[in-house]
Amino acid sequence: MLKIFSIALLLMISLQDLKNREIDWFLFPLLLICFIIQGFLEMEPVLFLKTCGLNLVFIISQFLFLLFFLRLKGYQIKYVISTLFGIGDILFLIIVAFPFSNMNFLVFYFSGLIFSLAIFLLYKYLISPRIRLIPLAGLLSLYLALIVISDIFFEQFRISSDNYLMKLLYG
Repeated sequence: MLKIFSIALLLMISLQDLKNREIDWFLFPLLLICFIIQGFLEMEPVLFLKTCGLNLVFIISQFLFLLFFLRLKGYQIKYVISTLFGIGDILFLIIVAFPFSNMNFLVFYFSGLIFSLAIFLLYKYLISPRIRLIPLAGLLSLYLALIVISDIFFEQFRISSDNYLMKLLYG
């Protein structure tokens, strides 16, 4: 039931970001609470906290590196946060550090960015060439909703466990 509620929240975030380029603030804490409860139910508490910590360190270091790089290029930090990245994008990336095991998080992060870029480019060149900014939180939430749906229907795949990836990699 919690996963169904998470999917509904993810789809609401996706629709709002894609349609209006803004997301109602209350969706973020609700999604975070769902992911935290789900994490504690599916993992040992200490493992869950360590996993979340590592995922958060990765996201925060990525963001700090990006801010540093853009600052070197002459961008003001306020401009980067208000124009290039929305607060919703940043909050969403922090929140998605919670439901995933470490390897699954890295796979989600990189494949989700590729998914978002591909959908954005298709939309831009086929439908609306004037669009300039990627609705990152909206596209990533759509992608994550698809992943959570697969987590429900495919017993061997769990986003909170690296077992499936380990079997794919090492047989």
